[in-house]
Amino acid sequence: MAPRASHAGSSTQRRRSGPTQTQQSTQRPTQTQGGSDDEDSDRPRPDGPAISRDSLQIETCARQIVRLALSLHNSRQPLRRSSELVQKIMKGAPPRAWSKVLDCAQTFLKQVFGMQLAELPQKERVTLTQRRNAAASGEGSSSKAWILVSTLSEDYRRAAADILVGGTEKEHAYMTFVTMVVVLIYLNGRMLQEAQLDSAMETFFNMRPESTHPVLGKTSRLYEVMEKQGYIMKVKDSSSGQTNIEYYVGPRAKLEIGEEGAVQFIAQMFPNQEFDDVKAAFKRSVGTDINNLDNEVPDDDEPTGRSQRGGGRSSTQKRGKKRSRREQEEDDDDEEESD
Repeated sequence: MAPRASHAGSSTQRRRSGPTQTQQSTQRPTQTQGGSDDEDSDRPRPDGPAISRDSLQIETCARQIVRLALSLHNSRQPLRRSSELVQKIMKGAPPRAWSKVLDCAQTFLKQVFGMQLAELPQKERVTLTQRRNAAASGEGSSSKAWILVSTLSEDYRRAAADILVGGTEKEHAYMTFVTMVVVLIYLNGRMLQEAQLDSAMETFFNMRPESTHPVLGKTSRLYEVMEKQGYIMKVKDSSSGQTNIEYYVGPRAKLEIGEEGAVQFIAQMFPNQEFDDVKAAFKRSVGTDINNLDNEVPDDDEPTGRSQRGGGRSSTQKRGKKRSRREQEEDDDDEEESD
């Protein structure tokens, strides 16, 4: 008889516990409707503040920008503000929120991938026509194009580069070829004629324009790829009556290699030379970048050679021009949204 009593007692407890669970389940939607949950408070609601919705939209767009930047990095293409993919992503963001989306994307890239988006410098304006057109159009100093660069220490950069670009034999051979071409342009005073480049490639690599490398392929095709990816810039100059082809350091090479990378490359080729001596010789060969002269604002008490010739601008005029450029950049978002 004792077992029957225990069964009866357990069934009675089940009946008593049943309504309590039902009451708890009916109370859960009531808490959600009241907005007391911490998780729901962070989510945008129709009656919630606008800032919470904007923050969620900015974060979502930033994650999409990060995915796009990583995808473009593998093919060595820059992230352009005016591209159709970026415009499509920014449709889901609040108005004029590009700077906030970019800052959020930078945070994701640094914390997760150890990388950041670096803005490409503008292409060099080497001919007189290019410089006049740039001055007449009043174009700003921003290229509105970015590439990924590593924020890791030197010990980890090489391993990270192998992961991102594959680390194949062809990849290493290609970057060695690119660095060599960029170094030759630097050492020749930041400009190298086509005949000089062909002669140097034949001397160092035994590569002629019509020859085919067993790993890299046809030499002339390599120059085209380097120009398309922004490592070199090809300019045709007809000012002397004859058409001369000249090569300059491209925007991507300035960020990924730069003068410091060129000096280190030369120092590895001449290990018996002191690094400071190599760097000093490099600086003498490279000279001054003429495209940076316009960015230097002289003091009022120290006139430059340009102002003495009567062709320069005062520091007040230059600051006013910089302000107009910033205002123009701030209005770009409105113009792109109207498009």
